[in-house]
Amino acid sequence: MKYALTHANIYLDPGRFAEALLVEDGLIRAVGTDQEIEALAPDETIDCQGHTLIPGFNDSHSHLLMVTENGQKLQLLDSQSIDEIIAKGREFIQQRPGLTALVGMGWNPAEFSQGEKRNLHRYDLDKISTEIPVMLTSACAHTLVCNTKALEMAGVTKDTPQIDGGLFEIDDNGPNGRFFENARELVDHLQPTMTSEDLFQSMSETMNYALSNGITTVQTNDIGMVRPLEDTLKIYRDLYTGDTPTIKTNHQLCFDTPQDFEKFIHSTYQEELPAKMTWGPLKLFKDGTLGGRSALVSEAFLDSPGNTGLDVLPIAKAKGFVDMARKHGFQVYTHCIGDKAIEEMLEVYQPHSKDDRWALVHCQITHADTLEKMAEAGVTAIIQPIFLRVDVGPLQEALSPETQATSYAWKTMLQLGIPIAIGTDSPVEDLNPFMNLYTALKRRNPKGEFDSYFPEQQLTIEEAIDGYTLGSAYAEGKENQKGRLKPGYQADMVLLDRNIFDITPEEILETRVLKTFVDGELLYQAD
Repeated sequence: MKYALTHANIYLDPGRFAEALLVEDGLIRAVGTDQEIEALAPDETIDCQGHTLIPGFNDSHSHLLMVTENGQKLQLLDSQSIDEIIAKGREFIQQRPGLTALVGMGWNPAEFSQGEKRNLHRYDLDKISTEIPVMLTSACAHTLVCNTKALEMAGVTKDTPQIDGGLFEIDDNGPNGRFFENARELVDHLQPTMTSEDLFQSMSETMNYALSNGITTVQTNDIGMVRPLEDTLKIYRDLYTGDTPTIKTNHQLCFDTPQDFEKFIHSTYQEELPAKMTWGPLKLFKDGTLGGRSALVSEAFLDSPGNTGLDVLPIAKAKGFVDMARKHGFQVYTHCIGDKAIEEMLEVYQPHSKDDRWALVHCQITHADTLEKMAEAGVTAIIQPIFLRVDVGPLQEALSPETQATSYAWKTMLQLGIPIAIGTDSPVEDLNPFMNLYTALKRRNPKGEFDSYFPEQQLTIEEAIDGYTLGSAYAEGKENQKGRLKPGYQADMVLLDRNIFDITPEEILETRVLKTFVDGELLYQAD
């Protein structure tokens, strides 16, 4: 069957729009005026009533399984104080008699508007409970804090050896409950896991939520992150062979060692996947985060004297991974927030061609020469503009004004020819793309707590939409298949309730999705 979308405001590329298009067999077959498309005799016509049609959003980096599992945890996003977190934790336990462990996600000292603005420690969490383990992961997902009970159950003491690529803090009374990066594995095993049945149901809800936000692809970093490989694959296979409406997923792959990666290449990688599921790049982690002051930087953080972050991935090990990826034709993505992490991985990536589509994820703290090296190396920047919603305070506390002026430098990236691909890193931030677009345009949060942060780095709405669609497709190596509404491209499309190209950034926050199509199939329609 072929059908037409007519009376629409169809975004083709910056400055160009059309009225109608024809879809057949999951592909866009023609684009033009209403008359031109109606002349092609579609079997069905959908009147868009003047609404704006854009390519489906393609989130370039998120963690769908973590999004799903976090729905069962204590939600701490937007908590305004340590006392509020303690109160929420106590209430969570009271409402769940028989709870054997409390797991939470989303606290961020940058959001604290009352009391102390600091990381949690075990003495805070002991006020929630001393009888069951309490484990709360930060919004950035790179710092875990636990109570004394959890430390006792995990057997972590002041004499426990530190973990390579990680750190747990010790004070006069022993471990203070803060675990950074790889050190989290010392207590992670205490966290209960969802049953397969519950996870399937929750994952179906996550897919529906993505569709309701106009998201048609998520490049998801689940493999090697949350559950064993085979468990993760089974969840996705079950979703794609069931009746649940589903988005497309491109899977970023994490492994503990190059040997584990090679074993995967010669076994699981050879298996056939469902049509909407594809293998993506090898995903590495070079450093930590700004919030945890564990990003690897060349100059010590101003508010943490002598601290230049954590080197999570030594160069020798990184080269082992990269050599294996190059040998087998894999893309490589690396989590790099600090400038030193970026520059070290650029060295490891060499020799590298722009056509390889290798990328750096986050690229937050940069200097002018860092950005020039990225441009010269031909890497893609996987960016999350929405991080500036809460990162301005930490940036001002931790970095010199000179470094701030060249950080989160999205406009400069484009001017230097660095491709950008936009995502949310959900569950660090919500999958909803409209807050992300707002932050890309305004470089501030909508509460008005601060002025636009270095406004010369603001993106236009066209640059932001393209980064969220064509840019993300480019990162996948699929810019000739999706990310534009043109003949021959996959019919991944979203119909919006307003002209997003002709409204204020504040109105973007109010934008609603009317319809979402994946491969031409209508999978979401607003009530």
